[in-house]
Amino acid sequence: MRRWFLCLAACTLSCAAFCADIVGKVTRVADGDTVTVLDAANVQHKIRLHGIDAPEKKQAFGEKSKQHLSSLVFGKDVRVKYKSRDKYGRIIGTVFVDGRDVNHEMLRAGLAWHYKRYDKSPEYASAELEAWQNHRGLWVDSNPTPPEQFRHRATSVAMPIVSVGAAPRADLADPVSRVEYRAGNAMPVSSHTAAPVCGKWPIPASGSRPIPTNDKTASARTVARHGAAQPE
Repeated sequence: MRRWFLCLAACTLSCAAFCADIVGKVTRVADGDTVTVLDAANVQHKIRLHGIDAPEKKQAFGEKSKQHLSSLVFGKDVRVKYKSRDKYGRIIGTVFVDGRDVNHEMLRAGLAWHYKRYDKSPEYASAELEAWQNHRGLWVDSNPTPPEQFRHRATSVAMPIVSVGAAPRADLADPVSRVEYRAGNAMPVSSHTAAPVCGKWPIPASGSRPIPTNDKTASARTVARHGAAQPE
């Protein structure tokens, strides 16, 4: 019994140490959502910023996103609030500089997408929406391609999108359509206005700009035009 108790205590302490917040200096910025932190014990930690997805290096605004993150954290002391580890061994976490949430700042600058598949924070969703409304960063483009969709296109053939009609809601001035989305991608859904209910939103007018929304059933970013769903 004593041996079992000691083993349990050791495992608990090990887990606590493994999952503890990280304090150190940022020594490298790989892109707009990945940094390396060197702690006081000279151990390097690769950090993937939680809840955001920055443009890839070969995408528009990829380099600008990296430069902005560098201006926020490079060479500075940071605290990383541990969230989890990904399949690549990177720590997923929120980076703070002087108490400021850097992940949130990247969204406000319009230089990263809110990664809604992994984060449901209303603060992050609001920061992304604010950037869109003010045409900041990547939102100067009318239809910027989400990074995950960009990566997916580079590795596979696009799958078809099916549009399914739905009855109009009485509380909406415009008709409503429902769209089933492409499997394998999970990025913000686009439409003229935010969805009033999960999976439903008004059809935008032709030529209108898409808006990021928080539809929980969406698994790819699309935009409805002329009453039909079109892949970007």
